[in-house]
Amino acid sequence: MTDFLAFLFPIITGILTILVLKLLSARPFRKDMPYDAPPPNWIATIGYVYMSRAEFLNEKGSLEFYRPEVGCVYLFNGESHSTLMRLPKNIRFSSRGEVENFLTDYPKGLEITVYHHPTKPDEAFAIPQT
Repeated sequence: MTDFLAFLFPIITGILTILVLKLLSARPFRKDMPYDAPPPNWIATIGYVYMSRAEFLNEKGSLEFYRPEVGCVYLFNGESHSTLMRLPKNIRFSSRGEVENFLTDYPKGLEITVYHHPTKPDEAFAIPQT
């Protein structure tokens, strides 16, 4: 039994070390959790929708879906930057018409809040207005 435990100990220790390192290096928010609040030190600024379109997806062989994609532009220190709005990954539509109807809430020029990293302005996201 002692030999078996001696064999398992470095494996378990290695796995736990990897898990701890992953947790410590994790970003303060997850891209697949679109409505998370931004980290407290991120800067809120005004941005504008510059693009909204239906993205065609073909998943699992023959299933076809459309997913909305909304792009926003904003200024930081006089330079223009852009980001995509965070929308839940499960928002999918079976027809282009359905997604275009959804996108009517995000017309070009719509003012929107964009959050960006204080020293890396290309790290940013916009949250849909509710």
